[in-house]
Amino acid sequence: MGIWGRRKSFLFIFFYINFSFFVPWPLEACHPVDKAALLDFKQKVTSDPSNLLQTWTLTTDCCKTWEGIACDPNGRVVNVSRPGLASGDDFIIDTSISGTLSPSLANLSFLELLDLSNLKDLTGPIPPEF
Repeated sequence: MGIWGRRKSFLFIFFYINFSFFVPWPLEACHPVDKAALLDFKQKVTSDPSNLLQTWTLTTDCCKTWEGIACDPNGRVVNVSRPGLASGDDFIIDTSISGTLSPSLANLSFLELLDLSNLKDLTGPIPPEF
């Protein structure tokens, strides 16, 4: 490798190290507005015997670890799927959640799919924003 090759390698490493400290890499993929909306929904749930929302915690990333949540590449929630019936190859499980439907779900401005089907004990009006 000639002097120009070494100089290019040095410059690349120099810029990579220096700028990697200044580029604000997100600690979480989940957008804070979306996370707050989902946690408010969970707070309005009075009973979750099927543990459908067990993975939804304040200290975890909703895009990476929350079951039933899918996000776009920008960390915006696009899919919330916690249906009341779950099926496998040879079984169907009737799951349940009790509580009220939180109007904060309307804050999920990038939501494309909301599946809360067959959750018979979830009450409340559908937010007019939907």
